[in-house]
Amino acid sequence: MTRSIIVVAAMALSACAVSTPPYSPSIQNMQKFENAGAMKLGTFALANPELNKVGLRASSLQSSVGKTFADYLHDSTKQELELAHRLSDDAAVELSAELLENTVDASGFSVGTARLRARFMLRKGAEATYSKEISAENEWPSSFAGAIAIPEAANNYPITVQKLLGNLASDNDFINATR
Repeated sequence: MTRSIIVVAAMALSACAVSTPPYSPSIQNMQKFENAGAMKLGTFALANPELNKVGLRASSLQSSVGKTFADYLHDSTKQELELAHRLSDDAAVELSAELLENTVDASGFSVGTARLRARFMLRKGAEATYSKEISAENEWPSSFAGAIAIPEAANNYPITVQKLLGNLASDNDFINATR
């Protein structure tokens, strides 16, 4: 009887949703964004609703910000730009993004992976000055045990977002278009 209860409890726990941890801006990204001009944030959206469904074995990953992973990316970008003192509601340049790929794989027995891809766009008034797809990949040690693999996958999502924003801030075309 006790064994049955433990199995049912384990199955119930494995089918729950896990939220992304809060985003922490990176000093390296801040230093890169300091080379950019001031900007304000526009719309951040998903290319399709399926990008908001991230499975982690029998669980799912959900954004801890707003209702979508686009909201998480918006908030993360805002934090990075605030830390670099490049966010301004009065800026002539507006940054928008469309999340094109959002995958996290915790199914590997020894390695977990994540891949993000977004189209970032800058506008000065009605003029589009920048539009480019930026991507990032992340890999971390994982485990056969879901109790280890699932939290590790969730904990690595913000790191993958940091890498994505770092790749954006490293793009000279982006930096030049902000000025």
